[in-house]
Amino acid sequence: MKKYLLTIVLALITGILLSKVFFNQYSDKKSLKTVFEKGETLYFARQGIYSSLDSVKEHTIKMSYYIYRVVDDKYYVYYGITKDLDNYEKIAGNMKELGYDNYREEIVVSSKSFLETLEQYDMLLRETTDNSIVNAICNQVLTSYEELVLNGSEN
Repeated sequence: MKKYLLTIVLALITGILLSKVFFNQYSDKKSLKTVFEKGETLYFARQGIYSSLDSVKEHTIKMSYYIYRVVDDKYYVYYGITKDLDNYEKIAGNMKELGYDNYREEIVVSSKSFLETLEQYDMLLRETTDNSIVNAICNQVLTSYEELVLNGSEN
């Protein structure tokens, strides 16, 4: 009976010490993110894919503002982001008039503050037909995306 009691006590002490070490790793809970973050699928208006930054600059001369991301040494250039497919068509039409191709890319974004901001800009975009206003709204959306998602200032 004594053998079993000693074994049980040692197992309990070992379990308590290991759990303390394990939980101390997570003392700063602000830096933790959930594994399955909910996000929304957004429509990104992509202008093209280029092999170098010089090529990007050469092919985006008429654009007032754009963002790009690098994937597998390729530069993906975007000039608009929206939740609404009708707004996407409006953005794409605006850029088509400037002579740019457009490709719709669906990307999931989980930044709550950016999604709220985008909702407001989408409402403005729905109400306008003026290309200069569409362009200005796209510029603001891209700026917000850079600030809140790419640079991570939401956290």
